[in-house]
Amino acid sequence: PVAATRGIRLSENVASGARLLVQFDGGSRGNPGPGGCGAVAYDLHSCRAIQKQAQYLPGPVTNNVAEYRGALLAVSMAAALAKRFPVSHLCIQGDSQLVIKQLAGLYKVNSPALADLHCQVTEVLEASFPGRYKLEHVRREANSVADALANEAMDKQMFGRRSDEKVVHDLMVAHAPPQMLTSQ
Repeated sequence: PVAATRGIRLSENVASGARLLVQFDGGSRGNPGPGGCGAVAYDLHSCRAIQKQAQYLPGPVTNNVAEYRGALLAVSMAAALAKRFPVSHLCIQGDSQLVIKQLAGLYKVNSPALADLHCQVTEVLEASFPGRYKLEHVRREANSVADALANEAMDKQMFGRRSDEKVVHDLMVAHAPPQMLTSQ
């Protein structure tokens, strides 16, 4: 069965809660330099993208700051979706091992620039998904849609043009999100 909630089609009964996957990416051109970040949300039951966002980050920003801004964009998007329909579990994936391991508490956050962003991301997660989320590092190839969105944000601002939207669409169709690797 498919449930529709304000234009978003979910494959399961929303009363039991949707299982969402959000993927994020960020980058800068010049490191530091102008940057961008992107995030995409998937319904894990249908493996369909239900929302995507891209954001330009005026420079100078480092790659790590851009990755954290991507993580914040992803979890904020998930929190907004959770206000529209119940979410039973959230999986957050990114290709930045540093960001994922810092958010998981495995690495210490030494940079003051990253510490504030780390706090913002964890505050959103704990407020919206207490005990109902997990963090996973994925290879860059498994994060191609979020990567394309981050590059689209930079290209649009820096060159006055959008990246080929067909490329982003084709990536979203061709790259179904990885299944959750561990049991709940």
